[in-house]
Amino acid sequence: MKKLFSILVLFLFLQGYSTLGQNAVLTIPDVYYCDSTTILVPVNAENLINVAAMSLDISFDTLACSFISLKNISPQFAGLLYNMIYWPQTKLRVLYSNMNGTNLPSGKLFDIELFYKTGQTSMEFLLSFCELTNPNFQIIPTTFNNGSVNNLVTITGQPQNQTVYQPETATFVVEVLGNPTYQWQQSINNGAAWNNLSNTANIQGVNMSELTIIQTSTFYDGWLFRCFITHQGCSAFSETAGLTVLPPLINQVIGLPAGWSSFSTYVNPLSTDFDEVLSTISSQLIILISGSQMYFPSQNINTLKKFDPKKGYTVKLSAAAPLTITGNMQSDKTISLPSGWSHLPVLSDCEISVSDLFGAQLTEVDMIKEIAGQGVYWPELNIITLPVLEPGRAYMVRMNSTLQITFPACN
Repeated sequence: MKKLFSILVLFLFLQGYSTLGQNAVLTIPDVYYCDSTTILVPVNAENLINVAAMSLDISFDTLACSFISLKNISPQFAGLLYNMIYWPQTKLRVLYSNMNGTNLPSGKLFDIELFYKTGQTSMEFLLSFCELTNPNFQIIPTTFNNGSVNNLVTITGQPQNQTVYQPETATFVVEVLGNPTYQWQQSINNGAAWNNLSNTANIQGVNMSELTIIQTSTFYDGWLFRCFITHQGCSAFSETAGLTVLPPLINQVIGLPAGWSSFSTYVNPLSTDFDEVLSTISSQLIILISGSQMYFPSQNINTLKKFDPKKGYTVKLSAAAPLTITGNMQSDKTISLPSGWSHLPVLSDCEISVSDLFGAQLTEVDMIKEIAGQGVYWPELNIITLPVLEPGRAYMVRMNSTLQITFPACN
Protein backbone atom coordinates (compact mmCIF):
# COMPACT_ATOMS: atom_id res chain seq x y z
CA MET A 1 0.00 0.00 0.00
CA LYS A 2 2.85 2.33 0.86
CA LYS A 3 4.50 1.51 -2.47
CA LEU A 4 1.26 2.25 -4.36
CA PHE A 5 0.96 5.61 -2.60
CA SER A 6 4.53 6.47 -3.54
CA ILE A 7 3.86 5.65 -7.19
CA LEU A 8 0.71 7.81 -7.16
CA VAL A 9 2.60 10.78 -5.67
CA LEU A 10 5.34 10.37 -8.28
CA PHE A 11 2.72 10.26 -11.06
CA LEU A 12 1.04 13.43 -9.82
CA PHE A 13 4.42 15.14 -9.51
CA LEU A 14 5.39 14.16 -13.02
CA GLN A 15 2.01 15.24 -14.30
CA GLY A 16 2.46 18.64 -12.68
CA TYR A 17 6.03 18.86 -13.96
CA SER A 18 4.85 18.00 -17.46
CA THR A 19 2.27 20.77 -17.31
CA LEU A 20 4.77 23.27 -16.00
CA GLY A 21 7.34 22.23 -18.58
CA GLN A 22 5.07 22.59 -21.62
CA ASN A 23 5.31 25.66 -23.85
CA ALA A 24 1.93 26.75 -25.15
CA VAL A 25 1.84 29.11 -28.16
CA LEU A 26 -0.88 31.55 -29.17
CA THR A 27 -0.38 33.30 -32.53
CA ILE A 28 -2.18 36.06 -34.40
CA PRO A 29 -0.93 36.03 -38.02
CA ASP A 30 -0.53 39.03 -40.32
CA VAL A 31 -3.66 39.26 -42.49
CA TYR A 32 -4.48 41.34 -45.56
CA TYR A 33 -7.92 42.54 -46.65
CA CYS A 34 -9.73 45.15 -48.73
CA ASP A 35 -11.01 48.41 -47.27
CA SER A 36 -14.53 48.50 -45.78
CA THR A 37 -14.76 44.73 -45.33
CA THR A 38 -15.96 42.42 -42.56
CA ILE A 39 -12.94 40.27 -41.77
CA LEU A 40 -11.84 37.34 -39.59
CA VAL A 41 -8.51 37.48 -37.77
CA PRO A 42 -7.58 34.00 -36.45
CA VAL A 43 -5.98 33.29 -33.08
CA ASN A 44 -4.17 29.98 -33.52
CA ALA A 45 -3.05 27.66 -30.74
CA GLU A 46 -0.30 25.10 -30.27
CA ASN A 47 0.21 22.81 -27.30
CA LEU A 48 -2.69 24.00 -25.14
CA ILE A 49 -2.68 21.10 -22.67
CA ASN A 50 -4.71 20.88 -19.46
CA VAL A 51 -5.83 24.52 -19.61
CA ALA A 52 -8.22 25.25 -16.75
CA ALA A 53 -8.31 29.03 -17.02
CA MET A 54 -7.33 31.55 -19.63
CA SER A 55 -7.36 35.35 -19.69
CA LEU A 56 -6.38 37.33 -22.79
CA ASP A 57 -6.30 41.04 -23.61
CA ILE A 58 -5.82 41.89 -27.30
CA SER A 59 -5.40 45.49 -28.38
CA PHE A 60 -5.91 47.04 -31.84
CA ASP A 61 -6.49 50.45 -33.39
CA THR A 62 -10.22 51.18 -33.52
CA LEU A 63 -9.57 53.80 -36.20
CA ALA A 64 -8.61 50.92 -38.49
CA CYS A 65 -11.00 48.23 -37.20
CA SER A 66 -14.15 47.97 -35.11
CA PHE A 67 -15.01 44.82 -33.15
CA ILE A 68 -18.07 42.73 -34.04
CA SER A 69 -17.83 39.34 -32.35
CA LEU A 70 -15.81 36.17 -31.83
CA LYS A 71 -16.46 33.45 -34.40
CA ASN A 72 -15.50 29.81 -34.90
CA ILE A 73 -14.59 29.25 -31.25
CA SER A 74 -12.90 25.88 -30.79
CA PRO A 75 -15.45 23.34 -29.38
CA GLN A 76 -12.92 22.43 -26.67
CA PHE A 77 -13.30 25.96 -25.33
CA ALA A 78 -17.09 26.24 -25.47
CA GLY A 79 -18.35 28.72 -22.91
CA LEU A 80 -15.55 31.17 -23.56
CA LEU A 81 -16.56 34.73 -22.61
CA TYR A 82 -15.51 38.00 -24.25
CA ASN A 83 -16.21 41.73 -24.23
CA MET A 84 -14.66 45.01 -25.39
CA ILE A 85 -13.08 47.37 -22.84
CA TYR A 86 -12.63 50.99 -23.91
CA TRP A 87 -11.01 52.58 -20.88
CA PRO A 88 -8.24 53.26 -19.97
CA GLN A 89 -7.05 51.32 -23.03
CA THR A 90 -9.18 49.87 -25.79
CA LYS A 91 -8.86 46.09 -25.86
CA LEU A 92 -10.72 42.85 -26.44
CA ARG A 93 -10.89 40.77 -23.25
CA VAL A 94 -11.31 36.98 -23.54
CA LEU A 95 -11.94 34.75 -20.48
CA TYR A 96 -12.24 30.96 -20.08
CA SER A 97 -12.62 28.69 -17.06
CA ASN A 98 -13.04 24.89 -16.79
CA MET A 99 -11.37 23.30 -13.77
CA ASN A 100 -11.32 19.89 -15.46
CA GLY A 101 -8.70 21.17 -17.90
CA THR A 102 -9.02 21.50 -21.68
CA ASN A 103 -6.69 20.39 -24.46
CA LEU A 104 -6.09 21.86 -27.91
CA PRO A 105 -2.87 20.37 -29.24
CA SER A 106 -3.05 22.37 -32.46
CA GLY A 107 -5.65 24.42 -34.28
CA LYS A 108 -7.69 27.58 -34.24
CA LEU A 109 -8.74 28.90 -30.86
CA PHE A 110 -11.18 31.42 -32.34
CA ASP A 111 -11.59 34.11 -35.04
CA ILE A 112 -11.90 37.79 -34.17
CA GLU A 113 -14.61 39.25 -36.38
CA LEU A 114 -13.89 42.91 -37.22
CA PHE A 115 -15.11 45.55 -39.61
CA TYR A 116 -11.90 46.64 -41.33
CA LYS A 117 -12.06 50.30 -42.27
CA THR A 118 -8.66 51.10 -43.77
CA GLY A 119 -4.99 51.46 -42.95
CA GLN A 120 -2.94 49.18 -40.73
CA THR A 121 -3.14 48.07 -37.12
CA SER A 122 -1.16 45.70 -34.98
CA MET A 123 -3.06 43.02 -33.05
CA GLU A 124 -1.15 42.74 -29.78
CA PHE A 125 -1.47 40.49 -26.74
CA LEU A 126 -1.19 42.67 -23.64
CA LEU A 127 1.11 40.56 -21.51
CA SER A 128 0.15 42.26 -18.26
CA PHE A 129 -3.18 40.38 -18.38
CA CYS A 130 -2.55 37.38 -20.64
CA GLU A 131 -2.24 34.13 -18.67
CA LEU A 132 -3.02 30.40 -18.91
CA THR A 133 -3.21 28.13 -15.82
CA ASN A 134 -3.80 24.44 -15.17
CA PRO A 135 -6.28 22.92 -12.67
CA ASN A 136 -3.65 23.24 -9.95
CA PHE A 137 -3.59 27.01 -10.51
CA GLN A 138 -0.09 26.77 -11.91
CA ILE A 139 0.82 29.16 -14.73
CA ILE A 140 1.39 27.46 -18.07
CA PRO A 141 4.42 28.95 -19.87
CA THR A 142 3.04 30.54 -23.02
CA THR A 143 4.53 32.34 -26.03
CA PHE A 144 2.32 35.10 -27.43
CA ASN A 145 3.00 36.06 -31.06
CA ASN A 146 1.47 39.35 -32.21
CA GLY A 147 0.08 40.00 -35.68
CA SER A 148 -1.43 42.75 -37.75
CA VAL A 149 -4.25 43.72 -40.09
CA ASN A 150 -3.13 45.31 -43.35
CA ASN A 151 -4.62 46.55 -46.58
CA LEU A 152 -4.12 44.36 -49.62
CA VAL A 153 -3.33 47.64 -51.35
CA THR A 154 -0.56 48.92 -49.09
CA ILE A 155 0.77 52.27 -50.27
CA THR A 156 4.21 52.88 -48.78
CA GLY A 157 5.00 56.09 -50.69
CA GLN A 158 2.57 58.76 -51.83
CA PRO A 159 2.98 61.06 -54.87
CA GLN A 160 4.27 64.50 -53.93
CA ASN A 161 3.44 67.99 -55.22
CA GLN A 162 5.76 69.06 -58.02
CA THR A 163 6.94 72.53 -59.04
CA VAL A 164 8.88 72.83 -62.29
CA TYR A 165 9.93 75.50 -64.73
CA GLN A 166 8.66 75.17 -68.26
CA PRO A 167 9.72 72.95 -70.09
CA GLU A 168 11.21 70.78 -67.33
CA THR A 169 9.94 67.22 -66.76
CA ALA A 170 7.61 66.51 -63.82
CA THR A 171 7.48 63.07 -62.21
CA PHE A 172 4.90 61.59 -59.81
CA VAL A 173 5.68 58.32 -58.03
CA VAL A 174 3.52 55.99 -55.94
CA GLU A 175 5.09 53.08 -54.04
CA VAL A 176 2.92 50.02 -53.35
CA LEU A 177 3.70 46.60 -51.86
CA GLY A 178 3.24 43.61 -54.13
CA ASN A 179 2.57 43.71 -57.84
CA PRO A 180 -0.62 45.76 -58.34
CA THR A 181 -2.01 47.43 -61.44
CA TYR A 182 -1.90 51.20 -61.83
CA GLN A 183 -4.10 53.78 -63.50
CA TRP A 184 -3.11 57.42 -63.16
CA GLN A 185 -5.85 60.04 -63.25
CA GLN A 186 -5.91 63.81 -63.61
CA SER A 187 -8.24 66.60 -62.60
CA ILE A 188 -8.27 70.06 -64.15
CA ASN A 189 -10.98 71.47 -61.84
CA ASN A 190 -9.37 71.08 -58.42
CA GLY A 191 -10.63 67.55 -57.87
CA ALA A 192 -14.29 68.05 -58.77
CA ALA A 193 -13.94 65.50 -61.58
CA TRP A 194 -11.28 62.94 -62.46
CA ASN A 195 -10.32 61.36 -65.78
CA ASN A 196 -8.13 58.38 -66.61
CA LEU A 197 -4.94 59.36 -68.39
CA SER A 198 -3.64 57.72 -71.57
CA ASN A 199 -0.05 57.68 -72.77
CA THR A 200 0.76 60.49 -75.19
CA ALA A 201 3.91 62.14 -76.49
CA ASN A 202 4.00 64.33 -73.36
CA ILE A 203 2.50 61.94 -70.77
CA GLN A 204 4.13 58.57 -70.12
CA GLY A 205 3.69 55.81 -67.53
CA VAL A 206 -0.05 56.07 -66.96
CA ASN A 207 -0.16 52.34 -66.05
CA MET A 208 3.06 52.29 -64.05
CA SER A 209 4.13 53.39 -60.59
CA GLU A 210 5.89 56.45 -62.07
CA LEU A 211 4.01 59.03 -64.12
CA THR A 212 6.09 61.42 -66.22
CA ILE A 213 4.97 64.72 -67.74
CA ILE A 214 7.46 65.58 -70.48
CA GLN A 215 8.01 69.08 -71.85
CA THR A 216 5.77 70.80 -69.31
CA SER A 217 4.05 74.04 -70.16
CA THR A 218 1.68 76.39 -68.38
CA PHE A 219 -1.10 74.30 -69.96
CA TYR A 220 -0.48 71.77 -67.16
CA ASP A 221 -0.27 74.34 -64.38
CA GLY A 222 -2.75 73.55 -61.60
CA TRP A 223 -3.46 69.97 -62.71
CA LEU A 224 -3.99 67.40 -59.95
CA PHE A 225 -2.85 63.78 -60.22
CA ARG A 226 -3.65 60.59 -58.32
CA CYS A 227 -3.24 56.86 -58.95
CA PHE A 228 -5.99 54.22 -58.84
CA ILE A 229 -4.41 50.99 -57.63
CA THR A 230 -5.91 47.48 -57.75
CA HIS A 231 -4.52 44.27 -56.22
CA GLN A 232 -6.19 40.89 -55.70
CA GLY A 233 -9.67 42.34 -56.02
CA CYS A 234 -8.97 45.34 -53.78
CA SER A 235 -8.58 48.93 -54.91
CA ALA A 236 -7.46 52.22 -53.45
CA PHE A 237 -6.60 55.75 -54.52
CA SER A 238 -3.29 57.36 -53.74
CA GLU A 239 -3.20 60.80 -52.24
CA THR A 240 -3.57 63.73 -54.61
CA ALA A 241 -0.52 65.66 -55.83
CA GLY A 242 -0.52 68.95 -57.71
CA LEU A 243 1.63 70.27 -60.52
CA THR A 244 2.80 73.87 -60.62
CA VAL A 245 4.46 74.98 -63.85
CA LEU A 246 6.35 78.26 -63.64
CA PRO A 247 7.40 80.32 -66.65
CA PRO A 248 10.69 79.25 -68.23
CA LEU A 249 13.92 80.30 -66.58
CA ILE A 250 15.89 83.01 -68.29
CA ASN A 251 19.32 84.49 -67.78
CA GLN A 252 19.95 88.22 -67.89
CA VAL A 253 23.65 88.95 -68.31
CA ILE A 254 24.69 92.49 -67.36
CA GLY A 255 28.20 93.60 -68.16
CA LEU A 256 29.60 95.76 -65.33
CA PRO A 257 32.83 97.77 -65.63
CA ALA A 258 35.48 98.28 -62.98
CA GLY A 259 34.70 101.13 -60.60
CA TRP A 260 31.29 102.69 -60.15
CA SER A 261 28.28 101.76 -62.31
CA SER A 262 24.69 100.66 -61.90
CA PHE A 263 22.33 97.82 -62.65
CA SER A 264 18.71 96.68 -62.45
CA THR A 265 16.93 93.61 -63.77
CA TYR A 266 13.75 92.54 -65.53
CA VAL A 267 14.12 89.06 -63.93
CA ASN A 268 12.61 87.70 -60.73
CA PRO A 269 15.64 85.78 -59.39
CA LEU A 270 15.36 82.30 -57.92
CA SER A 271 16.69 83.67 -54.64
CA THR A 272 16.61 87.09 -52.99
CA ASP A 273 19.76 86.37 -50.99
CA PHE A 274 22.49 88.81 -52.04
CA ASP A 275 25.23 86.18 -51.90
CA GLU A 276 23.31 84.05 -54.42
CA VAL A 277 22.13 86.88 -56.68
CA LEU A 278 25.61 88.42 -56.88
CA SER A 279 27.53 85.12 -56.97
CA THR A 280 28.96 85.77 -60.45
CA ILE A 281 30.57 89.05 -59.31
CA SER A 282 31.23 88.18 -55.65
CA SER A 283 35.03 88.24 -55.98
CA GLN A 284 34.94 91.70 -57.66
CA LEU A 285 32.16 93.28 -55.59
CA ILE A 286 33.15 96.12 -53.27
CA ILE A 287 29.87 97.80 -52.36
CA LEU A 288 26.22 97.93 -53.44
CA ILE A 289 23.94 100.87 -52.69
CA SER A 290 20.24 101.58 -53.10
CA GLY A 291 18.87 104.76 -51.57
CA SER A 292 20.39 105.16 -48.10
CA GLN A 293 20.95 101.41 -47.65
CA MET A 294 24.04 99.35 -48.57
CA TYR A 295 25.52 95.90 -48.93
CA PHE A 296 29.23 96.03 -47.98
CA PRO A 297 30.38 92.39 -47.68
CA SER A 298 34.01 93.04 -46.68
CA GLN A 299 32.75 95.03 -43.68
CA ASN A 300 29.95 92.55 -42.94
CA ILE A 301 27.35 95.30 -43.47
CA ASN A 302 23.97 94.58 -45.06
CA THR A 303 21.23 97.11 -44.36
CA LEU A 304 19.52 96.21 -47.65
CA LYS A 305 18.67 92.74 -46.21
CA LYS A 306 17.23 91.11 -49.37
CA PHE A 307 17.63 91.74 -53.07
CA ASP A 308 14.61 93.56 -54.56
CA PRO A 309 14.26 93.10 -58.34
CA LYS A 310 12.06 96.21 -58.50
CA LYS A 311 14.87 98.47 -57.36
CA GLY A 312 17.90 99.98 -59.06
CA TYR A 313 21.38 99.70 -57.55
CA THR A 314 24.65 101.61 -57.60
CA VAL A 315 27.60 99.21 -57.58
CA LYS A 316 31.39 99.38 -57.35
CA LEU A 317 33.60 96.56 -58.63
CA SER A 318 37.35 96.02 -58.33
CA ALA A 319 37.41 94.67 -61.89
CA ALA A 320 35.01 94.32 -64.80
CA ALA A 321 32.72 91.29 -64.55
CA PRO A 322 29.43 90.00 -65.99
CA LEU A 323 26.50 89.78 -63.57
CA THR A 324 24.19 86.87 -64.45
CA ILE A 325 20.73 86.84 -62.90
CA THR A 326 18.65 83.67 -63.36
CA GLY A 327 14.90 83.51 -62.82
CA ASN A 328 11.56 84.32 -64.45
CA MET A 329 10.57 87.37 -66.41
CA GLN A 330 8.94 89.87 -64.09
CA SER A 331 5.19 89.98 -64.70
CA ASP A 332 4.41 92.93 -62.43
CA LYS A 333 6.24 95.90 -63.93
CA THR A 334 4.66 98.68 -61.90
CA ILE A 335 6.78 100.69 -59.47
CA SER A 336 6.26 103.76 -57.29
CA LEU A 337 8.75 106.63 -57.46
CA PRO A 338 8.87 108.96 -54.45
CA SER A 339 9.16 112.71 -54.60
CA GLY A 340 12.80 113.79 -54.76
CA TRP A 341 15.80 111.63 -55.64
CA SER A 342 15.66 107.82 -55.95
CA HIS A 343 16.94 104.97 -58.10
CA LEU A 344 15.04 104.24 -61.32
CA PRO A 345 15.30 100.58 -62.45
CA VAL A 346 14.53 99.36 -65.96
CA LEU A 347 11.98 96.53 -65.74
CA SER A 348 12.11 95.91 -69.47
CA ASP A 349 14.08 93.61 -71.75
CA CYS A 350 14.24 96.28 -74.44
CA GLU A 351 15.23 99.93 -74.61
CA ILE A 352 12.46 102.33 -73.69
CA SER A 353 12.25 106.07 -74.25
CA VAL A 354 11.70 108.36 -71.30
CA SER A 355 8.69 109.87 -73.01
CA ASP A 356 7.07 106.47 -73.62
CA LEU A 357 7.66 105.39 -70.03
CA PHE A 358 6.16 108.45 -68.37
CA GLY A 359 3.68 109.46 -71.08
CA ALA A 360 1.26 112.18 -69.99
CA GLN A 361 2.92 112.28 -66.57
CA LEU A 362 6.27 113.34 -68.02
CA THR A 363 5.88 116.79 -66.44
CA GLU A 364 6.36 115.16 -63.01
CA VAL A 365 9.94 114.27 -63.99
CA ASP A 366 12.45 116.91 -62.92
CA MET A 367 15.65 115.09 -63.93
CA ILE A 368 17.02 111.67 -64.87
CA LYS A 369 20.76 111.08 -65.00
CA GLU A 370 23.15 108.22 -65.52
CA ILE A 371 25.07 106.78 -62.60
CA ALA A 372 28.80 107.13 -63.34
CA GLY A 373 27.91 108.51 -66.79
CA GLN A 374 27.24 111.78 -68.59
CA GLY A 375 23.73 111.20 -69.92
CA VAL A 376 21.03 113.51 -68.56
CA TYR A 377 17.34 114.06 -69.15
CA TRP A 378 16.62 117.61 -67.88
CA PRO A 379 13.65 119.11 -69.71
CA GLU A 380 13.66 122.35 -67.69
CA LEU A 381 17.03 123.26 -69.22
CA ASN A 382 16.24 121.47 -72.49
CA ILE A 383 19.12 119.02 -71.94
CA ILE A 384 18.15 115.67 -73.44
CA THR A 385 21.32 113.58 -73.71
CA LEU A 386 19.55 110.60 -72.15
CA PRO A 387 16.45 110.02 -74.30
CA VAL A 388 16.46 106.21 -73.90
CA LEU A 389 16.74 103.91 -70.86
CA GLU A 390 18.67 100.66 -71.35
CA PRO A 391 17.77 97.28 -69.83
CA GLY A 392 20.24 96.17 -67.17
CA ARG A 393 21.01 99.75 -66.09
CA ALA A 394 19.69 101.90 -63.27
CA TYR A 395 19.42 105.69 -63.17
CA MET A 396 18.97 108.45 -60.64
CA VAL A 397 15.66 110.26 -60.97
CA ARG A 398 14.32 113.34 -59.24
CA MET A 399 10.53 113.55 -59.21
CA ASN A 400 8.40 116.60 -58.56
CA SER A 401 5.86 114.36 -56.78
CA THR A 402 5.26 110.72 -55.95
CA LEU A 403 4.29 108.84 -59.09
CA GLN A 404 3.39 105.27 -60.07
CA ILE A 405 4.60 104.07 -63.46
CA THR A 406 4.29 100.83 -65.43
CA PHE A 407 6.85 99.64 -67.95
CA PRO A 408 5.13 98.80 -71.24
CA ALA A 409 5.64 95.51 -73.05
CA CYS A 410 8.29 95.36 -75.72
CA ASN A 411 7.18 95.20 -79.33
